[in-house]
Amino acid sequence: MCIRDSLHNESIKFIPIVEPFVAVNQPNEAYRLGLEKNVFIKRADADSSHIKYPHVLGIVWPGYSAFIDFASPSSKDYWMSLLEKFNSSLIPFDGLWLSMNEMANFCDGECVLDGSNKNILSP
Repeated sequence: MCIRDSLHNESIKFIPIVEPFVAVNQPNEAYRLGLEKNVFIKRADADSSHIKYPHVLGIVWPGYSAFIDFASPSSKDYWMSLLEKFNSSLIPFDGLWLSMNEMANFCDGECVLDGSNKNILSP
């Protein structure tokens, strides 16, 4: 019996919190697939050869992260494929709470990965 079934036996629904950004500082399938599908918000200088990350970076809960460009036609399919995989092979859910969908960022502007962390906001 899965967690959701146990919850359903108690008349409780399982609704996980999901956030619409993808960690870039560790290898993961969501980031690799996002690069392949070209779904992340691009930097203005994304075509420059010296740019390691061609997409806008921010710092949110998983650390350095790329933001999904939901205005891109391929982003819907990308996002749905991740949610379907999560639902079918990891933990089945009854609904989703999409959190931090207002493009939250713990940096003042775009984050830099030069080690200075000069634009990380502090309380």
